[in-house]
Amino acid sequence: MTIEAVIGGNTKHVTFAEVEYSICKHEGTCTIGIDPAEIDNFDPFDTLKINADGSEIFNGYVDKVTLKDSPYSLQVTGNSALLKADRTFFKDEYISAGESTQYWEEHFLDLADISNYDIEGPGTVYATHSWSIQTCMDALVNIIEIDNTRLYPDRHGKVCIKSLATDNPVLTFSKYSNVERVVSNGTIRNRAVVFGNLVTADIQESNSYLVDGEVCTVAISTSLIETQEEATRLANAMLAEFRAPLDVQKYTVDGYPEISLNDFVVAPYGSGAVTSLKHDYDGENYTTDITIGERCPSFFGIALITPPLFLSTIGQGVWRSEDNGLSWKDISGTTLASTTVPAIHSDTTYLWAITANNIYRSPDKNGTWELCSIQPTYNATKFGENFTISKTNLHLYDITTKNGFTYCVAQDESIKRIVVLASSDSFNFSYIYLV
Repeated sequence: MTIEAVIGGNTKHVTFAEVEYSICKHEGTCTIGIDPAEIDNFDPFDTLKINADGSEIFNGYVDKVTLKDSPYSLQVTGNSALLKADRTFFKDEYISAGESTQYWEEHFLDLADISNYDIEGPGTVYATHSWSIQTCMDALVNIIEIDNTRLYPDRHGKVCIKSLATDNPVLTFSKYSNVERVVSNGTIRNRAVVFGNLVTADIQESNSYLVDGEVCTVAISTSLIETQEEATRLANAMLAEFRAPLDVQKYTVDGYPEISLNDFVVAPYGSGAVTSLKHDYDGENYTTDITIGERCPSFFGIALITPPLFLSTIGQGVWRSEDNGLSWKDISGTTLASTTVPAIHSDTTYLWAITANNIYRSPDKNGTWELCSIQPTYNATKFGENFTISKTNLHLYDITTKNGFTYCVAQDESIKRIVVLASSDSFNFSYIYLV
């Protein structure tokens, strides 16, 4: 097996490679090791392609480059074209006049400078719905919620917005080195409620997997729904998604560089569309993990979150719940007590919180807060124009983490520009991007 990377048009020998795709996360990422003899200068957003025996398994962009001393090596992290959508913020308001979902999906992909895409958008975005001060990725996810379509990158660099495949097998396999299977009824729902714009659909059905009389509800509120017909259609789609037990299967097989997300496969314990994919190459062996059956509630704007839950408030800090919201504990400490917290975000390491002017992180997610570093001033250039951004003029609005970076969206109240502060070490917000 031969694995090679082409970075900025130059072919490099690869010492190891990990390529991962996820429909639920709308992601395609990779990490590769470059032979020290071929260390060169790489820049973010250089094109990055990975080939396995001549078959393309990744096509995207350089996201981060890490030089390690022991052992001396260079690691390159890549991301799919959706990286552009995730990092393109817009402040202008866009208002629908009743166009199709495909029209608006193409609009936000074009806005993010993504031209290679394949869209199947069957719905309509009703008049007066608007988007502003968010990323193109946020806008795209907002639209696919009502279509029950999937947003994901394929291995050739194309961004796809399609329904989950239900037929036409691309691959049938019976040999595997490892299998994991999880069957659960934890996500089963027999009642769906849709709150639209002045319309409501409430549909309940019997379900043999639940105890007689038991009602488990899934609900969504969206201004994208304006007719009873659309509200009913969405409620039925939600019930179809959640009426059966979860059956997730993961198989480890040799190779298969030709497989892609959303390919329909026939597997030993059932068939389905590929929802996650991972290629692993350690310098000698090349294996692929193929996962089918994952259920991603976020397609409807729903997150079936497991405790703990976190809540930000106006004037009352941050709270935590261990019992799905039945009771809450104030975890503001002295740092955020009686404080307005516009946004919080929990990742695998920290609970993040922002006030109007400061960024905090909590390593225990239970009341201990550390003040992160924001520079007094930043220098930035946009379209040839130089700007000096002062911390005293910034008003913070939102915070999130992605691929090892932490991002905070803010507005400079002096020049009326949206900016994004970024940190690569989860503490020092050393970078700034003008929107």
